[in-house]
Amino acid sequence: MKQGKLVNAYKVISELYQQRLPLPISYKLYKLRNTLKKAWDFQIDSERKLIDEFKPNPTDDGRLQFADVDSAQAFDKSVKEVLDMDSDIEITPVTLPLIDGMSITPEDIEKLEGIINFTEGE
Repeated sequence: MKQGKLVNAYKVISELYQQRLPLPISYKLYKLRNTLKKAWDFQIDSERKLIDEFKPNPTDDGRLQFADVDSAQAFDKSVKEVLDMDSDIEITPVTLPLIDGMSITPEDIEKLEGIINFTEGE
C-alpha cells in the first residue's frame, strides 16, 4: 500500500478518535491507528529531513517560504515521492458497522477504502 494512503487514513482515523463510539469499534480504531502511526511517524520524519535540506522559512500563518521557486518545486516533488512510496507496513482491513452517531465525509470514506470495510445492517 502507498505511504500516502496510510498517512491519509491515519488522519481520518485520528478525527474519528475524538468521537464516542461503541467499545468494539473504538478498540478496532485504536489498534488500527497504532499500526498506521508507523507510517505517520515515517512521514513526519521524512518531511523534517526535507525541511532541514531545503531550509524554508516558516511564515506567521504556518506555511513555508522557500528561497526560490525551484526550491519550492523540488521540496514538493520530494514530499510527493515519499507519499508515493510503497510501504512495508502490513494492514489487515477491519470491518466496522455503519452506526448512527459516527460522522465521516464521503471523501474520508474513500481515504479509508481498503483499510476499513463498512458494513450495513449490523
